[in-house]
Amino acid sequence: MRQKHLTLFCLLITLCLILPEMVPATASQPKSDVKTPATVSDTSEKQTTADHSKFPALNQTFETGQAITDACLTCHTEADDQIQKTIHWNWLSSYDAEGKTGKAGYSINNFCISGNKMEDTDCTTCHIGWNKKKEGINCLLCHSQKDIKWRDEFNDYAFFKESGDMDIAAEIQGRIREGAQSIGLPGRRNCGACHFYGGGGEAVKHGDLDASLHNPDKNLDVHMGVDSENFRCTRCHTTTAHQIAGRVYSTPASMHRKSLVEDDMVPKIMCESCHTATPRGKGNKMNDHTDKVA
Repeated sequence: MRQKHLTLFCLLITLCLILPEMVPATASQPKSDVKTPATVSDTSEKQTTADHSKFPALNQTFETGQAITDACLTCHTEADDQIQKTIHWNWLSSYDAEGKTGKAGYSINNFCISGNKMEDTDCTTCHIGWNKKKEGINCLLCHSQKDIKWRDEFNDYAFFKESGDMDIAAEIQGRIREGAQSIGLPGRRNCGACHFYGGGGEAVKHGDLDASLHNPDKNLDVHMGVDSENFRCTRCHTTTAHQIAGRVYSTPASMHRKSLVEDDMVPKIMCESCHTATPRGKGNKMNDHTDKVA
């Protein structure tokens, strides 16, 4: 009996030693110490090489939003011309000779367009101009790192200044100036201000985009999760001259199927950019799933 128990004990010990080697790696196992290009740089950091609070052009009293844009253009001289050629400004895609965007060759966003007067309602708040289209580009909607309702701030500033309450006016002007100086690459809140609330409410126009993506965990979004890679939208929706990649009716996310290791100057990011074309190892059928996923 003792010999039988000893044999069983030795058999259990052997199984405990060899089973971990036989079980394949899964997503729940700890990450490898080898970092992919996606994790080499911390995309949550403020990615800018300039402190805009030190610029004389941004250390002045701003009476209007257009005055801030004029200050921006003293350095970024081509930005306004670039923006006015984009789908974000025109809400109209360019002509497609192959007719991929419909019978007329053009595609226009009519979700928020109506024949009635809607200048002061939510349906016009997503346009990136100062109040109305002809008043110029609001650079701060995409680049300010402060959550400020610009129209309200300028209206309040004008009211208290005209009323002679200069203390409150100075306080509001301080917030305006701070917002104009806090400049960086667009973050999730910048993009989400329009894309999370399109159509007049949260997730109305885009059912898969809502305020939960401001600070998601990795269970909601494995790339944007604050406890994961903490990607900005612009990590994949890259830009050239303010043209943003990934829009369904304009520049696709990428037709370039190389990793950043092979070509670190590729302007648009896709799955292979960080995971390579063979993340499961050569010859593994699982690698083919990137041919079908969106």
